[in-house]
Amino acid sequence: MAEPVADAQGSTRVEQAPPARFWRCRRCLAAITTDDQRLEIDGRHVHLRLNPGAFAFLFGCFQSARGATPVGAPTDEATWFPGHRWQLSMCSDCGAHLGWSFSGPSAFVGLVLERLAPPEGG
Repeated sequence: MAEPVADAQGSTRVEQAPPARFWRCRRCLAAITTDDQRLEIDGRHVHLRLNPGAFAFLFGCFQSARGATPVGAPTDEATWFPGHRWQLSMCSDCGAHLGWSFSGPSAFVGLVLERLAPPEGG
């Protein structure tokens, strides 16, 4: 997005924002979120957690993920973040399970990193 910026002489020029760096669904390459949505929860962006079936998930937290759709009723059963409820989060294009949408004291999305293609160059 272009933003007008005044220089020291009072002239106005248009400054371009850097292009969005998209995290994409590894299965269909749909845009899921952007690098600027990365978020730290409990002091970290990346978390490793086990579900009740002992499956390990390495996921990153994001403020929002417009390309992911929450599915199912929110639950606090076996939540990884006390006080937060979770729902499955699926790719809006191909339906792949990408992670979880969390709601509670804060709202965020935990996306399984191996199910995403990271932004190019990063």
